[in-house]
Formats: sequence, structure tokens, C-alpha cells
Amino acid sequence: MAIEYPAARVMDPIGNSKSEKPRRRLQTVFAHKRLCRLSRGSLSIFYRERRNGGLCEFTSHFPKSETYGLVLQMRRAAVSIPANIAEGFRRRGKADKVRFLNTSEASLEESRYHLILSEDLKYGETGKRLHSLEIVSRLTNAYLKAILDSSSDS
Repeated sequence: MAIEYPAARVMDPIGNSKSEKPRRRLQTVFAHKRLCRLSRGSLSIFYRERRNGGLCEFTSHFPKSETYGLVLQMRRAAVSIPANIAEGFRRRGKADKVRFLNTSEASLEESRYHLILSEDLKYGETGKRLHSLEIVSRLTNAYLKAILDSSSDS
């Protein structure tokens, strides 16, 4: 049997009072924290891999001619994923949250394409990285759907 919590009174940025169930807000915070942790984890997997007991950058064996091309684009897209998730979480309105999560999804797709391209060019194996991006993509989609399905505006 689920416990029903009384509605709390919350002030929006304009100063209007509105009710919000504490449990729903807490679930949203936990979902967000899990998504941020996984997206940051995928970022580290995207950058680094284990070799001979040590860590090395995934892009370290790319040709030097790719330093300011593919490598730079891969890093920018990978960093953009958790950054936009975090920034969207702190936005008050539903439209702002959705916009930042959509930007994060676009960066996920860009990262996915860069990994596919780097494998096509025989720069390295990308299976684990693609799987990691898929997990973050699914969680981002679920988080986005939950925001769009919520009845409140924040």
C-alpha cells in the first residue's frame, strides 16, 4: 500500500504558491542524479579505456591530422551530454527542461555518429562506448517523457 504524503506549498519564481507532492519531486531528483551519473560515466568511457592495467585516451592512437577534426568534435559532443542534462534540471519551466534535454539527445546522436565513423575509419573498437551511449539515451528519453507527461509546469 502506497503512503500518500500531504501536498507541500512551494513558491514559484514569480512568488505564486502552488502545491507539489514531495514524493514526486524526490523521485525526479533521484532520476536526474542517476542520469547524470551514467552520462558522466559514459563520458569517461568515451574518453578512456583500460590497456595493460593503465588508462589511456581512446583518441590517443588517432592520426595527428584528426587532433583538431574528429577528436575535437568527439570531445565537444561528449562533454555536452551531461552538461545539458544538468543545466536543464535547474530550469524552472517545462519548456526549458525539454529544450536542454533535446540538446543532450542531439549530442548523444552526434557522439554515436562519431563513434561509428571512427570504427569505419579503423581508429578503434567502439562497441562498449556505443552500448554506454544507448543506456544514457534510453534514460534521457524516459526522463524527457516523464517531464512531458507531468501535470505541473515545473
